[in-house]
Parts: sequence; C-alpha cells; structure tokens
Amino acid sequence: MNMNEPKLRFKADDGSQFPDWEEKKLSDIFVERREMQCIDDEYKLLSFTIEQGVINPEDKKTNKRDFLMKDKARKKFLRTEYNDIIYNPANLKYGAINRNKLGKGLLSPIYAIFYTEQNAVFMESVVRNPDFIKRSLKYLEGTVIKLMTLKPRDFLRMKSYIPCLEEQQKIAEFLSTVDTVIEKQKKIVLAWEERKKGVMQKLFSQEVRFRADDGSDFPEWENVTVLDLLVQPITDGPHETPVLEENGVSFVSVESIDNGRVNLTKRRGFISKEYDDVCAKKYKPQLYDVYMVKSGATTGKVAIVTITDDFNIWSPLAAMRTSSKTEAFFLYYQLQSDMIQNQVWTKLSLGNQPNLGMRALELFSAVRPCFVEQQKIVDCLSSLDEVIEKQEATLTSWEELKKGLLQQMFV
Repeated sequence: MNMNEPKLRFKADDGSQFPDWEEKKLSDIFVERREMQCIDDEYKLLSFTIEQGVINPEDKKTNKRDFLMKDKARKKFLRTEYNDIIYNPANLKYGAINRNKLGKGLLSPIYAIFYTEQNAVFMESVVRNPDFIKRSLKYLEGTVIKLMTLKPRDFLRMKSYIPCLEEQQKIAEFLSTVDTVIEKQKKIVLAWEERKKGVMQKLFSQEVRFRADDGSDFPEWENVTVLDLLVQPITDGPHETPVLEENGVSFVSVESIDNGRVNLTKRRGFISKEYDDVCAKKYKPQLYDVYMVKSGATTGKVAIVTITDDFNIWSPLAAMRTSSKTEAFFLYYQLQSDMIQNQVWTKLSLGNQPNLGMRALELFSAVRPCFVEQQKIVDCLSSLDEVIEKQEATLTSWEELKKGLLQQMFV
C-alpha cells in the first residue's frame, strides 16, 4: 500500500480503482474571499463558533455580548457564501475551522474565508482533521503562545494529499450520511435541554409547585439572597498566577467547568502540596461545593463538585458552600435559572473581559422552598439530566465512530 494513501478507499461505480491521491498545496485548492460590504437585506450578519460553525446570531449558545458591537449598520464585514471554508486565525489550534453550511451572509473581518472548486464537504474533512490542525501549528505567528495566529498566506502554503473529484464525491456522500445521523442526535439532545429549561422556568417561577407525599401544600417560599443560602461568604482561589509543577495537586480554572461538573482532565496543571496548603487557608474544595465562573467569556457558567479527588481552584471561580437549610443541588440548579442568569448579565462589569464581583453575587435575589420541596425539585431536574446524559452518550458514540472512520479515510 502507498504510504501516502488512506487505509480505507472507495472504488468507482464499475469496480475499478480510482487514481492515486496527489499531494497539493492549498493555494492550488482554495481562493481567499475578501469581498467586504455593509449589512443589507440579502447579506445579514452571521456568527461563527468553534462548536457550531456558521450560525445565525440568535442561535448562539451564549448570546449575551452582542450589545458590545456598536454601529453595526455602518461597519463593513466579510462576505461568505454557502460551502465556504472559514477559520479563526487565533483559534484554529482549538479547531475553529468549519464549512459554511448556512448560506450567504457576513462575518467579522477577523475570520479567514476561502472558496474552492473541489468538493467542499470533502475539503472540510481534510482541514478539520486533527492531524492537519496539528501540522498547522508550525506556521503560527506571534510572541505570546495564546495569541499566536495562522495567517491566510501560511494556510495556503500547507499541503495535503487529495483524491480525484469522483472519489471526493463518494467520500463526501458517505460522510454526509454519518453527519445526518449525528445532526439528528444533536437535535434530540437540544430538544431535551430545551425541555429542561422550560421545566426549570416553571419551577423557579413557582408556576408549578410540588406537594408533600400526603397531598398537603408545602409552605410558601422565602425570598432571600444568594448569601442566605450559604454557610459562609462566597470565596475564590489565589489571585496570583501560581508556579505549575509536573505533578502534585490538580489546579483548575474555568476550563475545567465542563457540563456542570469539575473535569480534572482539563486542569491548568499541578501545584505543589506546600502551595495548596497556603491556598487552603483561604479555600479548600469539598464535595458538593458549587462554582460559578465570575470572569471571562463563560461568566455565569455553573458546576457542582461531585468528585473526591484532591484539587484546588484559581480566582476566576466563585466558590459557594450551602447551609444546612439548602440542598446543594438546589443551589446548583437555581444558579442556572433565568432568575439568576439575568442578574449575572445585569451586574457584570465590562473591562478587558466580563467580571462579576463576589459581593454582588451574594446580594442576588434568590428563593428558598422548604428542604423537602427542594429535594423534590432536585429529583425532577436530576431525572431530566439523566435522560440528557444518555442522549449525549449516544451522540458521542456516533462522533467517535466518525472520528475512527476519518482516521482510516485520510492520509
């Protein structure tokens, strides 16, 4: 087998082999699109995210910062068309490259946009391949690692092995079939998440109330502050940047707040036991502590500690510990409710990045039912979470299957 050809090959309709794959520069495949214009009836402003690619702004999972862009009507944006390949020069290393599956529109000039005469579905699979993204790292420019970017000219200098158009088409059709299944599963997950949001809204607005096991009504809810739900004031981790070690105590920040839990595989690194002892004089995590991100783009994101591993946190996380009158998971769910999240965005201070003060968070308006009703609310929402987790597991299985196929289908 040619080392420059994939393990899994398609054949022509007559059963014959397609020609060998050829190495080509991306400059022979892509042309940069540089047309700029103002928003009009035909070309609306679109958004681009790592997870979702090109989308309508209202479909963003986090859509709270659009007000920061002023005077949009007079600004000029980059034009994009259906099937364009788009990447974020600063975030390609994180996988921020996608095909435009939505259609014509406008994007911020920070993005690099290309069109091709090759099969766009196939070419998207080429440039989204982890090996391709890894190879792109050597072309990054900049003195600060986090701010290094891939210029369009360097993107076009890269090379890749490409099959003939007929084989591209067969690969694209196969991948599109798998993608259709994945997209359907994503919609199922999203539908359950929307159901959960609807249930939370009805519960925390008290439109729907539980009753005691004997059929009697529970007492009226107390109107309290977030601080009233806690055993101690909100705190955080060290404000200085610690020295990270090769091993020791896991040190986490906002990256580890993952799907409502603390994910230690996304730790910042490790700190020494001695430094952890110093941090512990201020705060040491305990089981069922609740965190809210209080700084950066994911401000307002919430997690609850369900692990017993040894770790500590950095200052962008606000740490809360509930009192005996508050079920920890009740606080966890209430912090995700519209009632609290709307207050987050009202009280944000906007500088170089959003920031939420801990004292401001303590004074947020909250509610507290009796402990037994809290438990019933938690049981209800936890059961919905279990359904969502099962649907997400199915989605992950399909995505892993596609990943495995891609590894065999590309050089």
